[in-house]
Amino acid sequence: MPFKGWRRGRSSSEASSLRDPGRHFTIVTTASLPWMTGTSVNPLLRAAYLEFSRRGEVGVTLLVPWLAPCDQKLVHPNATFETPEEQKAYIRSWLAGRGDFQPAFD
Repeated sequence: MPFKGWRRGRSSSEASSLRDPGRHFTIVTTASLPWMTGTSVNPLLRAAYLEFSRRGEVGVTLLVPWLAPCDQKLVHPNATFETPEEQKAYIRSWLAGRGDFQPAFD
């Protein structure tokens, strides 16, 4: 049974249920670690929690920006990465150090 949406007269469909297994979520952010801002940390923690709490039921992708190394020095000069894979490893390591789980999202 659909519930009433936030717009008058409109209701959600079964296809819009966020609780259904098999859903895939992509979380997009405009900042990423090592830049320690709410815009980088909050989406990361939300993606990690969603993946951890629904492990095996849903897919989660966290889409973060990639800056060229010369631009990284302007934003976060204490940590720069030559490749997106290095940045990904840094993010996973940072997250693993703050929780008792290993992130499995993309």
